[in-house]
Amino acid sequence: MVNVPGTAPDITRIRSAVAAFVDGAGFDWAALKGSRAAVPLAEICESHSLCLVEMSRLTHASVGRHMAGLGVSSLPAEPSRCQIAGYIFGDVNRAFIFINRDDPFARRRFSLAHEIGHYMLHRGGFLARATARPKPVLVEMEYADPREAEADAFAAEILMPWDLVAPDAMPLHRGEIGPERAVTRLAARLQVSRQAASRRLREWPGAS
Repeated sequence: MVNVPGTAPDITRIRSAVAAFVDGAGFDWAALKGSRAAVPLAEICESHSLCLVEMSRLTHASVGRHMAGLGVSSLPAEPSRCQIAGYIFGDVNRAFIFINRDDPFARRRFSLAHEIGHYMLHRGGFLARATARPKPVLVEMEYADPREAEADAFAAEILMPWDLVAPDAMPLHRGEIGPERAVTRLAARLQVSRQAASRRLREWPGAS
């Protein structure tokens, strides 16, 4: 089931999908959340039927050429030449995830987590979805497609679960450290962007 526009993603469903993805790869999700370290996303991905491809100047066309070289010619036609952050193509049995190699490391991790979210939440049949490269924003995003909100929520839950955010969120909300230091520490420790870390800290459930 996909949530309708204007409603928040079903976090219980998303957290169940995160746990299924991690535990299904032979990792202990509870132990990872208690480690205080960045989630080893690429290693978890390798244990699933997912093929990760990093490509410079990633576009719909470059994905199409790569898949055509593997004998696949069923990608949806897309005239845009704009670069994209990520792309997933596959079905319930196997999928290819493409990531733009030109993006910063933290952005690539979030793009990978986002595409895994599509794989875990939206792969009832054939799956082919692109993720646009983000533009700087000063307000919370509004999603035209609720599946994009769900994939972003999946990425936040697997990269920044509350147990891993707590070591920086708790001292921030107790007034022991300032917002700038909390964002810097969280972004470095969990290998996410400062923008993603800042938003997650604002969403901390212990905030007043």
